[in-house]
Amino acid sequence: MAKLQQLMETTTKASAHASAGSHDGQLAHKTFVPHRDSVAVPSEKMTDSQKKGATSSFRKFREALMAKKFENDDNVPVEVDVVSGLFIGSYGAACNFQALKGAGITHILCVSPSLSLKFLEDFTYLQLQVADLSSVNISEYFDEALSFIDSALSSGGKVLVHCFMGISRSSTIVLAYLIARQSLTLPDALRELRRVRPQVKPNSGFYQELVAFDKEIHNKKI
Repeated sequence: MAKLQQLMETTTKASAHASAGSHDGQLAHKTFVPHRDSVAVPSEKMTDSQKKGATSSFRKFREALMAKKFENDDNVPVEVDVVSGLFIGSYGAACNFQALKGAGITHILCVSPSLSLKFLEDFTYLQLQVADLSSVNISEYFDEALSFIDSALSSGGKVLVHCFMGISRSSTIVLAYLIARQSLTLPDALRELRRVRPQVKPNSGFYQELVAFDKEIHNKKI
């Protein structure tokens, strides 16, 4: 009888322990698999400033990844044939210290609001706050950009014009320079620039501004 009672007590304790273990397991499950409400996902309740901050952070992260790619790809500035000392390139070219020095570049024109200026103690910089959006009025920056290029070249220096990929913003500035300073038409300027950098392609908004700039410059000279 005593043995039977002892066996019943042991069974009861084991059952209680198993129940407790099951309860702990449920708690552990809740701890490591958080409820949907606790997951950090974009919320409809985010303020505009928070949304802009998240977008800006993502853009910077993406550009940092692409900058690493440019370290070994498309990282050499190329000189524009019709203007000695004027170079164009991507952010990779602007980060290639040896290539910059090897080309004799003294000035760097960065056509982007978010790219970091790598070598402030070694080059003279101008950074234009221009996003690569067709809605941006890039022609507002032509005077400042062209004056910077003029200053670099007239002092015997050489200047690199770059944006992120060296396709839209930087090419727009270089094309404006060729139109205004070399008296080239937009089609001729594009042809000359694509001889050394075939991928250049101003976005649709920038291209229309160049068309208007071309007409303005050449009408003045008639």
